[in-house]
Amino acid sequence: MIHAGILAALAGQPWALDAAAFDVMAGVIQRWASGQMLSQEQIRIAIAGAPDAMAARRESAAQSSAGGVAVIPVFGTIAHRAHMVNQVSGPGGTSTEKLGAAIDAAANSNDVAAIVLDVDSPGGAVAGTPELVDRIYAARQSKPIVAVANATAASAAYWIASAASEFIVTPSGSVGSIGVLGVHEDRSAGLAAEGKKLTFIHAGKYKVEGNSAEPLSDEARATIQAMVDQAYGVMVRSIARNRGVSPDAVRSQYGVGRMFSAEDAMSRGMVDRVATLEETIARMGNPRRRSRLAAANNAVRIAAL
Repeated sequence: MIHAGILAALAGQPWALDAAAFDVMAGVIQRWASGQMLSQEQIRIAIAGAPDAMAARRESAAQSSAGGVAVIPVFGTIAHRAHMVNQVSGPGGTSTEKLGAAIDAAANSNDVAAIVLDVDSPGGAVAGTPELVDRIYAARQSKPIVAVANATAASAAYWIASAASEFIVTPSGSVGSIGVLGVHEDRSAGLAAEGKKLTFIHAGKYKVEGNSAEPLSDEARATIQAMVDQAYGVMVRSIARNRGVSPDAVRSQYGVGRMFSAEDAMSRGMVDRVATLEETIARMGNPRRRSRLAAANNAVRIAAL
């Protein structure tokens, strides 16, 4: 039942997540749901030290927070309460709740002159992301916030990074995948092959709409499409505000779901410069350069009024 609940959560919400990453996540959950459990040795080989590497990156980010620059990691799949999963499965993602709290704390700290977001994420759930983006956008009015795609900022991660005062990508990095996806799993054929048939007893015409035991009806498909379109509209308008461009520019110039190299992203206006994380931390540690960024950000804010 727990696995079925995870599958329902996967299918029951829109995702601002790179399609390849979504396929990997769905595959893992499908394997759990089917009862195909890996041995400890298979798990060790599959993850190849990834949890240790992720923990080391987070520790490195914490140690880099010096000289008035707070470095905050945005790693892995983003979800509203990812920290609840982390308590069980390890630090494999980013919680929008925890990230928002960390940014607020840094923004309100007298010891922090600038914030650098170290971003390496394929994106994640739409739920919780717009609120986090608005918190970052508000915080940048009082303190410089620089996001660095180091090396990937896709979909929800791009959305979050776009809210910073300045958006940077590493020379070998990539950004984009701006879009929203939904999924419906039709398990009716598999259930029939197993000799199983589910009957739903319900009140409310649409209560069981989109369930996985039946093919998706045209009406249900239209409803899911409307949900995805609405989320995409929110995403586009938010990114347009963050980047100081029109929604039409985001739709036409920002790739319609494709990823771009650092050079291509610069040419499209999706980022502000190409630089490494270390170069960015050093630059933001310089009070004069921080002042220039703050002045430029204020000019953009005044122009928007």
